[in-house]
Amino acid sequence: MKKTICLTISLLYSILLCANNLNGEYINDSGCKILISGSTMYYIERQDHNPLWYNDTLAICNIKVVNDHFFEISSQYPYVDIICNMKVSSSYTPQKKDSILIEFDYPYDWDDLMLSINIGLKTYYSNKKSIQIPSSTKRFSFSIEPTLRRPIHTVEGQSYGIVCLAPIPINIEPSTNKIYISLPTLDNHFFEKYYIKSDYVYYDENIIKWKGNIYVKRKK
Repeated sequence: MKKTICLTISLLYSILLCANNLNGEYINDSGCKILISGSTMYYIERQDHNPLWYNDTLAICNIKVVNDHFFEISSQYPYVDIICNMKVSSSYTPQKKDSILIEFDYPYDWDDLMLSINIGLKTYYSNKKSIQIPSSTKRFSFSIEPTLRRPIHTVEGQSYGIVCLAPIPINIEPSTNKIYISLPTLDNHFFEKYYIKSDYVYYDENIIKWKGNIYVKRKK
């Protein structure tokens, strides 16, 4: 029953979006774009931006229609890809009995990332891809954040980016002294994405107004 209701609501949103003919590409005076496809909105920076930025698509949001002139946007949950693609493997090395070695593997290589391993009330830190924790540990959680903050790159001078990979809990299997954690989707643009929650966008015919900027729909 709940699935039927959710599907019905999603279908109604899609119908409303189509009825208002929102689908298309909208551009503002600085060359930034809003692309709407179905019930998804993409916020895209211009291609000749600051070379320190890695990715042009800074936000992917779900759209919820509020009325004839407003829709609400919320970023797709940023950690879904990380958690779904994460792989954890455990092993035992006889030569190493006094601690547990945790090794991380991820494609991010812009600069060093700070690893935080939380065990109860104690936290261990490392700016490398590995860290050692006490051999008596049965459970821990880890978080990751950049050691170098990126330049603010929103048109209104505010940052809505993801500042860290939130704590993810891991249980340690018995007789384990080495843990390998693979995060293949933690790439160079993960921390550049915007995280937008329940923001409102105004639209009227071929115009979208958002964050003090006006985006005009591009003619086909």
